[in-house]
Amino acid sequence: MSFFKDKRQFIFLTSVLGLGLVMSISGFVVLFSRADLEPWQPWTFLAVGLMLTVLLLAYMMVALGRTATVKQLVGLRTVELSQANEQLLEEAAIRKQVESRLQRSEAGLRAILDATVDGIITIDEEGTIESFNTAAEIIGENVKVLVAEPSQYSTDGCLCQYMANGANKGLTTNRENEGRHQGGTTFPMDIAVNEVQLADWRLFTGIVRDVSERKNLEGEIDQYTESLENAYVEFQQLDELKYNLLSSVSHELRTPLTAIKG
Repeated sequence: MSFFKDKRQFIFLTSVLGLGLVMSISGFVVLFSRADLEPWQPWTFLAVGLMLTVLLLAYMMVALGRTATVKQLVGLRTVELSQANEQLLEEAAIRKQVESRLQRSEAGLRAILDATVDGIITIDEEGTIESFNTAAEIIGENVKVLVAEPSQYSTDGCLCQYMANGANKGLTTNRENEGRHQGGTTFPMDIAVNEVQLADWRLFTGIVRDVSERKNLEGEIDQYTESLENAYVEFQQLDELKYNLLSSVSHELRTPLTAIKG
């Protein structure tokens, strides 16, 4: 009984074997009772019937065995697929957690960068802006949009060559230029550029600072300095005038006294 997978297989095979035996024996009895047949004919019929029964039984056992094997393989495959699906779900959950952490980290970094007064940009070798902390709407534009007169730096088609001529030596290049806002207004700015090498990806990080206030203060200082210089010149002129006046008065006073003494 343990040879068969379940009771239905056992009952089916037993029924086939019993039916074959009954038909073979019945045919043997019928043929054996006939006097017009040779003695060996009933035995031949019985042997053929038993052989066919055995062959049919063997075929059915093989077929059932294949079915059982297929079921077993299907069961194993189902288990494997179930395990693979569970693993995929676990990996998807882990990936989702990692993506969520990356998004939070990126959002935090973006908030920090956007709170920074200075503009922080990343530029590729062609001068295309990859990221910009305070003006994300210009991502994908060429860095020339930041410069008031980019034509003077367009000889080689890339402003990075102008800004980073020392960055490729591991140095930070500082430049002062006239920048341009989105609205078209210009402003004085400082650009500090350094090279970043990520595998085979070459980027330039740049810090753009609006120095309008500094320039205004420098202008006020220059005006104040000029005023002081002008005042000093005037003071020298007044001092010279005073000296000349005193000399003249002294000369005039000495002249009458000389006449009296003479």
